[in-house]
Amino acid sequence: MKKQLYHTLLLIALTSSVLGQSAPDDYHHFEDSSIWRVDYEYHNHVQFPCSINYSFQYYFDGDTMINSFLHKKLYRSSVQTDTVSCPNLSGLWADAPISGYMGALLEDSVANRTYFVFENSSIDSLLFDYNMVLGDTLRGCLPHRFMYYDTVMVTSVDSVEVNGDYRKRWGFSPVNLPWNVEPIIIQGVGSNMGLFDPINTYANDFTERYLICYLEGEEVVFSTDHSSTQGCNLVNVSEIPEASILSAYPNPTTGQVHISLSSLESSLTIGVFNCLGELEMEETRKSVQSFDYQLPDRSGIYYIQLTTADGLVRTLKVVKE
Repeated sequence: MKKQLYHTLLLIALTSSVLGQSAPDDYHHFEDSSIWRVDYEYHNHVQFPCSINYSFQYYFDGDTMINSFLHKKLYRSSVQTDTVSCPNLSGLWADAPISGYMGALLEDSVANRTYFVFENSSIDSLLFDYNMVLGDTLRGCLPHRFMYYDTVMVTSVDSVEVNGDYRKRWGFSPVNLPWNVEPIIIQGVGSNMGLFDPINTYANDFTERYLICYLEGEEVVFSTDHSSTQGCNLVNVSEIPEASILSAYPNPTTGQVHISLSSLESSLTIGVFNCLGELEMEETRKSVQSFDYQLPDRSGIYYIQLTTADGLVRTLKVVKE
């Protein structure tokens, strides 16, 4: 009996290997090149009839140290606004989405969770809990704080193919909304209503939220079936910074690293953190665009945090051999 069970398990493993399918339980990180195309649709049909569509995208740009952990900084592009019909703008219940810095994202693959630090905060709020099972209540900051409708429950747990491998997917009970959308979450993608966007606040601000597509770099790796006038086309693509804006080489290095920026900075504060998030070295340099920097004596992973005079913070991960 044990021999037969061993052969069965081996056959399953070989079959998965042949098909090139990774285990759905594998943790899937958000790539640094991730872009989320999102639409907000404001429809107030009650006291002040008004319909407005907003299109934008979220994207990462650099890292920052919060609570001694490295977080990815998340931004919203400028917002394209299409007024479908709105005779009285003074009656709006919801403000237009604001572009710029949104907050910072932290992934904890050990705990199987993702956290988000909102702007003007230093608190890691639970964003996605990938340990949920059937019957669990949705955990995290996706349910809006003003939500007073039905509790959102996990009704299905399966996987979906994304960019050649399989990501775990959670389905939830439909929330009490005027449109027929069942919330889902896909690990390493987000929800079908955005990334950290609340999934059920229509009754409070008359806004429907939809993820249109998810990209890694220029490649669309996941699309929803929601129809958008903008489609998956990026809004103001030129605003998304190039990855080459900051570089360090050689990486890995035996000690010295050369750092290059895309423009001359009048003042630059350089902080070096170890893998525990402890500050080991710090200095300020004037009028700099590229420079050589000597890492501490010990081998290991270091994070070089650069802060410009106008407060822009960028972080580089460097390995010293």
